[in-house]
Amino acid sequence: MKKSIQIIATVLVMLLGNLGFSQNDTMYVMKNGLIVGQFDVNTGVDSVIFYKPILTTIDLEIGDSAFGGIVAYILQSGDIGYDANVQHGLIAAPTDQGYAQWGCYGTLISGADGTAIGTGKQNTADILAGCSETNIAAYLCDTLTLGGY
Repeated sequence: MKKSIQIIATVLVMLLGNLGFSQNDTMYVMKNGLIVGQFDVNTGVDSVIFYKPILTTIDLEIGDSAFGGIVAYILQSGDIGYDANVQHGLIAAPTDQGYAQWGCYGTLISGADGTAIGTGKQNTADILAGCSETNIAAYLCDTLTLGGY
């Protein structure tokens, strides 16, 4: 099974003189489809940096470091989200993220009843929608960022 990922591998700097930008225009820097920088443009702009994403594949196995964590499970046929053409799986944090209470003890929360692999994201969304407490386990999981992911 191969995992498709985008790797920013080509950088091209072009010196073109004024590119037609006007004072107070905004230029966005994109990486993997996300805005990672925003710059106010002045009329003296004389270069632009272009990033070209290159699609490549890598083989991932359980225990590999990837996407800020460690591959803990690779989806199999029958799992929610399984795609025979694109490898998907679960990534575990490389270290314990601390302690958090379940939250909203005694409160009936609609949804959050999935037990199959692949239902965790929806369970988390249901818990957050039904519980306004902060610093609960679902919030910790939902907002966790490791290695940029």
